Amino acid sequence: MKHCKNLDEVWVATDDQDLEDIAYAEDCAVFRRSEEFAQCGTPSILSIQEFLREKPNADIIALVQCTSPCLLPSYLDEAVSLVTSGKYDSVFSVTRDYKWRWTEISEDGTTRPLNFDPAQRLCRQEWAGEIIETGHFYVTKAEYIQEGLLQGGRCGFVELPEHLCHEVDTEEDIAVVEQRLQKYGFRGDIVLAAPTEFQ
Repeated sequence: MKHCKNLDEVWVATDDQDLEDIAYAEDCAVFRRSEEFAQCGTPSILSIQEFLREKPNADIIALVQCTSPCLLPSYLDEAVSLVTSGKYDSVFSVTRDYKWRWTEISEDGTTRPLNFDPAQRLCRQEWAGEIIETGHFYVTKAEYIQEGLLQGGRCGFVELPEHLCHEVDTEEDIAVVEQRLQKYGFRGDIVLAAPTEFQ
């Protein structure tokens, strides 16, 4: 994040001493999360609201999710710029998907289409696809965070290529992400190796 041109400050919210040490080594500020809001099931919005109670002068928040590490600075800079310019109140990361989606409507497995008409099935090249939230980042005016919203007001998006949109939820995901970062990742300064819950 230190390579992003449009961020005034970079804060790492954690209750872990090792992560705090890494954050300081990377010249980031640290917000020490309270035990109440540092539980595995704590929604991100509650943690950001806790941060805003300590830092009430923040007017725009960019939440960057560590489980989506394939993020190039240019995408976050674009999102911040779209909010600071006044064009949008909230901007988040998406990717484009071209899959036909169905929903199960009964326990016996009966389904119905969600995003297409089977009688008028298009070729992929004839369809703009759908935008799918990736979870990389949410850039939002603080007033919406106070209302409990990561996305509020006039919403916009920054589209990321699908190959940067793998999330880390399992140990196997780490190997996939490391490979993608090696091939497509930002070529700035090398950062310290961060410990993971899998180590």
